[in-house]
Amino acid sequence: MATSDARALEPLLDKLALLVEGKESQVSHYRALALAFDALGDPAAAKPLGEAMKKLDIRGMAVSETAGLTAAARGKTGERDLALARVLYRLGDHQGLGEKILRQYARDIRGHYVRHARAVLEEGRFSRE
Repeated sequence: MATSDARALEPLLDKLALLVEGKESQVSHYRALALAFDALGDPAAAKPLGEAMKKLDIRGMAVSETAGLTAAARGKTGERDLALARVLYRLGDHQGLGEKILRQYARDIRGHYVRHARAVLEEGRFSRE
């Protein structure tokens, strides 16, 4: 079954539920799930994804100042949040959470996060790469 196959929605939502229950999953697991939801492109995933992000307390981890900035914060901190916010926004953005997080990253001091967030916002909702 291809990820773009509508039958993929239910197994993806099942995997999302497992990640939420575990809460300690690797960033790569969330990123893979975000890529799968993005490839599927089904707006029906927006609400469960937004609700899962709220349960996981995903609100964005944008860095706005250099004081106390560690190597970890300069690196991948926030990668999960940005990936999930991007796909949530593209799927219709349940309760505006995706846009809120993307706008935070659009003001991040790390240029690669800024460019990514701004590009997604410029594409608009329901956009595909």
